[in-house]
Amino acid sequence: MNKLIYRTESHARVEVETEEVYWFPQDLLEVYAWGDAKIGYKEEERSGSFEDCRHNFVLPKEAPNLHTDLSCLFRDAHKFDQSISNFDTSKVTNMDHMFYGAKSFNRSVKVFDTSNVIRMDGLFSNARAFDQSVSSFDTSNVTHMNHMFYGAHSFNRSVENFDTSKVTNMNRMFQDAISFNQSLANFDISKVYDMEYMFLDAKAFNQR
Repeated sequence: MNKLIYRTESHARVEVETEEVYWFPQDLLEVYAWGDAKIGYKEEERSGSFEDCRHNFVLPKEAPNLHTDLSCLFRDAHKFDQSISNFDTSKVTNMDHMFYGAKSFNRSVKVFDTSNVIRMDGLFSNARAFDQSVSSFDTSNVTHMNHMFYGAHSFNRSVENFDTSKVTNMNRMFQDAISFNQSLANFDISKVYDMEYMFLDAKAFNQR
């Protein structure tokens, strides 16, 4: 088995034989090699792989093996701001709270294949610096967009391409997204049952 190799503040080199990793140490500095390990979220662990990591840790150029569930992957990784353009998300079904609280993250997500994603709730919630294009997102299977841009203070990009025909929940979707002012004219809300506080404190929003 190929080893997962990384370093932290307290350990210059850690080598682990594992098929999956749902938790890296909070003092993670760099991942040298993914090995055979898959990264993602496991309900039993209640944690994303890089959740609460406190440094702007470096990732390998090689693409990681991803689970279908990337919930909370970078949740509250406050300083993380590295390219993830090598992530193959074509089989991912869940991205809820993937970048929640990743306050510094502002990298391209254009390469994300989201054609199988069902949940995007809280995806960029409280990602304060994030302001990248999401026009390539295929949202045709998404049912949950609640809190998706909640508190994403810098975000002001077009979402006109979003296919919302299956979305049922848009609760607080743009709440406190204080810069957002884009057209939602193409939104299909025919199946949405919850739009409560969708634009609460979205101070710049002025669309009809």
